[in-house]
Amino acid sequence: MTLPNFLFIGPDKSGSSWLYEILRSHPDVCVTPAKDLYFFDKNFHRGLRWYEAQFASCRCESAIGEVAHDYLFSPEACGRIRETLPNVRLIVSLRNPVDRAFSTYLFLKRHGLTTAPFREALATHPEIITNSLYAAAIERYVHTFGRNHLHVIRFADIASSPIAVTGALYRFLDVEATHRPALLRKKILPAARARSVPVAYAAKQIAVALRAIGLPAVVGHLKRSTTIQRMLYVPYTSDDYPQLDDEERARLTATFSPDIARLEAILGESYSDLLT
Repeated sequence: MTLPNFLFIGPDKSGSSWLYEILRSHPDVCVTPAKDLYFFDKNFHRGLRWYEAQFASCRCESAIGEVAHDYLFSPEACGRIRETLPNVRLIVSLRNPVDRAFSTYLFLKRHGLTTAPFREALATHPEIITNSLYAAAIERYVHTFGRNHLHVIRFADIASSPIAVTGALYRFLDVEATHRPALLRKKILPAARARSVPVAYAAKQIAVALRAIGLPAVVGHLKRSTTIQRMLYVPYTSDDYPQLDDEERARLTATFSPDIARLEAILGESYSDLLT
């Protein structure tokens, strides 16, 4: 049975698409044709035979894995992973929680899932905030698997030190650390606005439907199509990228500060830079 020996578990909006491509590029690493299988949270009822089939393309690679950014916040996923893959290596990428929250809001707007101003959207989409509260979720995985099974990436380092990030990641997976991916400094699926919100919404619902019937590989192929991405979205430039106002940023920074302090106690190192 071919099952993964590593998982990227989250959170979302923290470089998972870039990491997927970086992993996919390594000759000693095999990842599923699509990221976000949602097996251990939403699709566990499909059974291990279905899950194993997602790794059918894997042959003799020493590192086999899945990139699924929602596992981090699912207690059910954590327990199921422990039962199914007790020795799995786990990867997380931690982004400034304020920026991550706002990025989720822009994602929801892009797909027509909200039209509300940011503050109002928080009431109907609590995941904007809860998916930026890292401490309790990471503590669960550390308690379940042990600290040595968890590799932490700082999202800011992806832009500033991509060679160091990939080298450390490859070493964690026990593969050749000097491999240099062609996409090392390229943004994958950068923040963007929809050319047409109704069309983007329809595309999102089609993707959800394809996942629901067990066809994540089709979704993965479509998401990696640069032609489809150009048809649906226009990436923001530095001049038109939406920004939080200073008052809202300060309020959210105060909200997340206690969680970052708790995270530091759990992992035994400073993460105050996440809030700068």
